[in-house]
Amino acid sequence: ANLVLGLSHLNANDGPKQYEEIAIEIANNKSLYQDTRTKLIDSCLQRNPMHPYWDVARYVKNFEQGLQKAWDRFLRGYKPDHIYIEETPEAGVGTFDEEILTHPPEGGNGH
Repeated sequence: ANLVLGLSHLNANDGPKQYEEIAIEIANNKSLYQDTRTKLIDSCLQRNPMHPYWDVARYVKNFEQGLQKAWDRFLRGYKPDHIYIEETPEAGVGTFDEEILTHPPEGGNGH
């Protein structure tokens, strides 16, 4: 996730101790903290299209495609195997506000 968000400096490839070191560095370095915070917030608020990391509608389109492939394999009597999803051009453009407003989530209590 950190790579997708442009926050690779948060990756602790050497284990838990490195997470502690990163946390201490961020706590002691105000500009690093502010830059990290700004990138995270900006990616979360990105619209038209949404940032891929936060784009749940895009994820769901791709996940549904995977479920459909799994179901089709089952109906054909194929043995379980890996399923590879290639994002459709429609999903690849991302989600825009208009799509969210014209297709609100189902269920819930309106909040």
